[in-house]
Amino acid sequence: MTTMFGRIRRIPVPLRAVLFSVIAVFLTLALLRLTLNPNEETMVESAQNLRIRREAVVTHTRAPGPAPTAGIATSATGSTPTTAAAAATAVKADTAGQSAPTPPPRLVDEPSIGDTQVATDGLEITLMAVVDVLNIEQWTHHQIPKRDVYRVVTMKFVNNGSDNITVTVQSIYIIGPDGSEYGHDYLGTDALINSKASPTEARALILLETIPVGTEIEVAVTFDLHLTVSDADTVLSIAGMDFVVPRAMMAPGTQDDGSAKPEPTNTGSANPTAVSTGGKDWGTTRADARVVVEEQVAISRTGLATVGDTQVDASGFGAMLVAVTNLPELKQFTGSPFRPKHGTFKMVIVRFTNGTSSALTVARRNIVLISPDGTETMSDNSGTNALTGMVPDAERGRPLYLIESIPVGQTVPLAVVFDVPTEWTGLNIEIEGFLFEVPDPD
Repeated sequence: MTTMFGRIRRIPVPLRAVLFSVIAVFLTLALLRLTLNPNEETMVESAQNLRIRREAVVTHTRAPGPAPTAGIATSATGSTPTTAAAAATAVKADTAGQSAPTPPPRLVDEPSIGDTQVATDGLEITLMAVVDVLNIEQWTHHQIPKRDVYRVVTMKFVNNGSDNITVTVQSIYIIGPDGSEYGHDYLGTDALINSKASPTEARALILLETIPVGTEIEVAVTFDLHLTVSDADTVLSIAGMDFVVPRAMMAPGTQDDGSAKPEPTNTGSANPTAVSTGGKDWGTTRADARVVVEEQVAISRTGLATVGDTQVDASGFGAMLVAVTNLPELKQFTGSPFRPKHGTFKMVIVRFTNGTSSALTVARRNIVLISPDGTETMSDNSGTNALTGMVPDAERGRPLYLIESIPVGQTVPLAVVFDVPTEWTGLNIEIEGFLFEVPDPD
């Protein structure tokens, strides 16, 4: 016995350290399993909490009447500018090499094309150029606006602050003569990347860009505008700073190269309102690829809120079910119509309002149809994406692809599409926790 214990005591120190480490690992894993591994009860509770319905403290029902009109709202985020007098410096931009024409004389004493504004965080923004074009020439085709003209805006950002600054494409929008706001057109902006005759030398600002301290960048975005907007004085808001933009002139050499013929217009404007594409009449194409959305009002069969109603929770977040429209197909701006696989497209328009004290995010996966037996149906990815191939409608708003951030105090209309059997009736829809009744098709 003495010999055996003596041998045990003579185990090398490194080997004993390894044995103790292995034992400690096993004990730690066992302890973590006992304390962190969920049992059946906690798993069921978690699953139930995943879809807790939002309790509305206020429900507004819109009385029947004419539907209001509104522009496509895109909120401004980013730096807070100083006052116009203190922030604006009449620093003319060096537009050498730009295809933009000389800007028209300024109509008011406000920052305009060629001027620089400075924010309190050190961000400098110079509006370099603003040009209107009928198309953006690609290597294989022409990118043509869905409305009347593309407005290409070139701007320079300089970060003279102490921290990196991020600018987003959503913080750049045009305010029309009637106060409507117009966000950028992603198809037109994307077209700048592969354009062989681009109206700007700046690179396209696709989503966002982070500007390091002491760095400057020159970027461009594109807007798709009606002539009523492009032919008027507008305000361009860039990351919270406003620039007055007089009616822009067409960039030389970008109006038409013979492949896209302008059509006559009876608006009295010298600019053509449209062009043709692939031999197909542009006006007919525009009319076909459009779904005019009007606000709906319905009488609930179950007592739930329904189309025309708004629900607001205790925090001030609200959702209005604007319209639910059944469509046999989604006609595209170019190409064949997009057709459902299961029977009919059900296009749902929701107007979200952020009355809280902080920015909110809404997600497409949080908008689901609920059948009478409780089965939940998610929105259709392809159908929702097909809305981008249609002429925009102000009331419809933009498609909700994945998520959307709604700034404080802003109201944003968004659209999703469901692909469901035609005979489905008695449906409800859950929108970010609010439960609405879906009217049956007529």
